[in-house]
This record gives sequence, C-alpha cells and structure tokens, in this order.
Amino acid sequence: MTSRRVKVSSILGAALVLVLGLLLLTPGPALAQAPFAGKLVGYEVAEHIKFLGGEMTPTNFNRRFADTALISDDVSGTIDPFLPLPGKKFADARASSFVSVKTGKGPIVGTFNVLEDFDPTTNLLSTLQVVAEGKIRGTLDLSTIMNTATAPVFGKWSLKKKDLHGKFQGTFAVPFPVPTGVSATGYAYFDIDPLNTTPCRTDAGPETGASMNIGLGANVCPVHKKEFLLGFPLTKLVLFLFADSDSDSDSD
Repeated sequence: MTSRRVKVSSILGAALVLVLGLLLLTPGPALAQAPFAGKLVGYEVAEHIKFLGGEMTPTNFNRRFADTALISDDVSGTIDPFLPLPGKKFADARASSFVSVKTGKGPIVGTFNVLEDFDPTTNLLSTLQVVAEGKIRGTLDLSTIMNTATAPVFGKWSLKKKDLHGKFQGTFAVPFPVPTGVSATGYAYFDIDPLNTTPCRTDAGPETGASMNIGLGANVCPVHKKEFLLGFPLTKLVLFLFADSDSDSDSD
C-alpha cells in the first residue's frame, strides 16, 4: 500500500498525507440477496464540522460532528416505477454524523428528496419538484479515510408515505491532487464504482467516461470541472439502495 501514498485534502479540514487504496463497492452477502432499488451519485456541496471534546481541534478531539448537504443529478434504478413520472431523476439530502475518534465510526441520520424537473428547458434548481421523500439511518466509517481516501457508509432507508424500504451501502471518495497531465483540474477520485465501466464524469455528463490507471494500484476518475464548487473539488458519494422483500409498490 505504500506505493499508493500521495498528498490529499482531508475531509477533516486539514491537509494530510494519505495512503490510498481501493475500497470495492461490491455488495456484501446480505445485500446481494436483496432486489436492487436504485443508485445515487452525488456530491457534498456543504459540510459544517465541529470537533468535540479534548481541545476541540482537528488533531485533538473525542468526537467529530458534521452536518452535510448533498445534491445529485444522477439517480437511477428500479425505484423509478414507484414515482409519478418516468424520466431523469435528481436528489438532494441532508445528513448529520457523529463519529468517535477511538473507532472512527459513528451514527449517521438524514433525509432525502427525489426530484423531477418540471421545466427541463431552463436548467434551474428552482424547477426541481419533490416527488418522493425519504430518510436514512446508519453508520459512517471514517476509520478507512487515513488509508484509502474513501469512507464507507451503510444502513437502512425508507420512503415517506410509501411502503418502500430497505438497506443502503455506499462510499464517499475524497478528491486528491494528481499531476496536471493526468487531470486538467489537477485532482482525481479513486474509482469507487468498479462494477461500472464508465464511472467518471465527462463533458457528456455523469458516468460517461472510463477510469484510468495512473500507477497507484487502483484506477481513478479525474475530477471534472463540474465537480467543483467555488473552486473546491467536491467529495463524491456513490450510494446503492436495495429494497426489502416486503416493500410494496402499490402502497399510498
């Protein structure tokens, strides 16, 4: 793993040297038996962190509390037939996590909306309407972040006013600097969706480009210019949703 050592920006808010590795998103045995319900590729557009206990600094704290906002323009899967209209779906989410410094793990809870654009000719956030509301509850694991520049998350999800529920499993990927010859923006993510042959964003849209081998032991996706906000490369999330066998698409 020492061959994958590069300098990256930490989601803890400090620049750290991380040993990068590959974290596969292949579902575990329990999830593999559940029907696939959907996939969401999103980005952290805001994160507010508090370091609690000790001296309450990024290097001396007991717990890390974070509020996060995410947005996705790439929602797909069989969850679509349960929603009013066919076609492209978006999502936004709000989540809070409370991670222990001793274990690197802690609970995460949040809400999410599935959105449809009632006027796709305008390309405005103000024309995205809520067509489904849900909630999540699970575990965020930051114990891997120092070794892999990725952080898994897993737990349960459900849709409000619909008898649709199940488990979710995903990974956050932190962007890290790479030579400008590799990426025009100077950053890359590790490929956290290895089951997808085109996991990277290009000018054509999300998941339209193949990942590349730059000698770090695992393929990477160059961070695209659209994966920035106010000059900051965004942390990326790939999330898989699996439906419980008793989910009912006919429920009101």
